[in-house]
Amino acid sequence: MDKQELRQYRALLAEIALLEREQRRIAEGALSAVALTGMPKGSGTADDTGRLAAKLADLAYLIAAKLEEAIAVRLQIEQAIEGLDGQERVLMRLRYIEGKTWEEIAVAMHYSFRRVTQIHGNILQRLKNYP
Repeated sequence: MDKQELRQYRALLAEIALLEREQRRIAEGALSAVALTGMPKGSGTADDTGRLAAKLADLAYLIAAKLEEAIAVRLQIEQAIEGLDGQERVLMRLRYIEGKTWEEIAVAMHYSFRRVTQIHGNILQRLKNYP
């Protein structure tokens, strides 16, 4: 497992967040198109509402697929780091699961910045042979 594979989890989470924001934006637009009576207002609004509902359904499906992919990647990362000692697993989770900076990791683990990056480099060398 390499850095690119490890970074994939955070990238998927970012993509899911973007899709969820788009979903909320569309839902808010659809709700504003319906009058208080629950009936569409203006001509053509029913078509617009149906189109928005279809787009929301498509986004929900896409978000679910991305969540499933993120879970699979997370499990791959967990399997890859399972053989590491406790502090090494913490470092890898802080970096690739929580997205912490090296400075934040160094503070959290009470190590110097340089020591954290050295440990990380050693871990990557060992994970290079992981399937």
